[in-house]
Amino acid sequence: DGFHINEAPDFERWLDAQREHVARRYAEALEKAAHARGSRGDVHGAVEAWRKLAAHDPYAARVVCGLMLALEAADDRAGALHLARSHAALMRDEFGAEPDPEVIAIADRLKTAPREAAAHAASAEHNRAVTSGITRPRKPRRIVVAAFAVLLTLGAVLVWQRFFSRPSVPQAPSNVAIAVLPFENLSAADSAGYFSDGIAEEIISALRSA
Repeated sequence: DGFHINEAPDFERWLDAQREHVARRYAEALEKAAHARGSRGDVHGAVEAWRKLAAHDPYAARVVCGLMLALEAADDRAGALHLARSHAALMRDEFGAEPDPEVIAIADRLKTAPREAAAHAASAEHNRAVTSGITRPRKPRRIVVAAFAVLLTLGAVLVWQRFFSRPSVPQAPSNVAIAVLPFENLSAADSAGYFSDGIAEEIISALRSA
C-alpha cells in the first residue's frame, strides 16, 4: 500500500486491479475457512476467521451474520448482540442507513429464543437468504441490458438517417399553367395604355419560348 511510480498511469491502473483481485481472493479464502471450521465443530476457529473477514469488510451484512452465528455457537451470545449493535451504529454513521434486515432478524431471535433453538433458526434463515441471493434472477442487470439494447437501436437509426437516408426531392407537377393578367395603366396619360399591354404580350411570348 502506498507504492507508486511517477508518470506511469498504466502501471497504477494495473496495480489497482491486482490489489482488488488479491483482496477478493483473500475474502473468499477467509469465508471458505470459516465455513469449513464451523462444519468441523471448530467454533473458535470459525469465530477467528469470521473476525478477520469482518475486519476486512465491516460493512457486509453477510459477514456480520456469519460472525454472529459463530459467536452464538461459541456460547458468546452477548458478543453476537454487541456486534449487531455496533454494525447498526456503523451503518448509520457512515451511510445514514439502517442495518440489514437479516442482521436485525438474527439479533431478535438471539434475544428471545433458547441458545440452541436461536442458533438453529438464525442459521437456517441465513442459509435461505444466501441461497435466494444466488438463485434469484438479477433484475437490475436485465434492465441494464434492455436499456443498452434500446440505446443501440436508437444509435443505429440515427446513423442510418445521417449517412444513408437521402431527402426526397419534390417533383414538379406534370401540368403547369401560368396566367399573365393585363397590367393596369396607372399613368395619367391615356396614351400610355399601349405600353402596359405591350409588357404583358412580351412576358407571354417569353414564357412560350421557354
